[in-house]
Amino acid sequence: MAKETAVNSHRASQRGYANGLLIEEGEYVPAGVPVSETWMEKVGKDDPLQRAVEEALDPQPGDVDLTRLSKAALEAKATEHGINPAGLSKDDLITAIKAAYDKDRTQ
Repeated sequence: MAKETAVNSHRASQRGYANGLLIEEGEYVPAGVPVSETWMEKVGKDDPLQRAVEEALDPQPGDVDLTRLSKAALEAKATEHGINPAGLSKDDLITAIKAAYDKDRTQ
């Protein structure tokens, strides 16, 4: 019996077909598809993309390390929360964004 893919267990290393669907390179292969050595690669638990997908699907995600973001990225994030970034330092932006996260969690 051929081994089959599980949820997010394999990613397409090149374009391929699974259950009649075209899977583009880099996309996850749906569960229940026979594993192909030709156009699939197994995704490890320590794979950065796998971690990111799991975080995205987590209904209660953890806090993001905002200190790793550039000031421009923090300014963009601040505007998403209705915060005017003008005149704010990187530390000020982080404080304001965390306050917005706290507000969102309590509502």
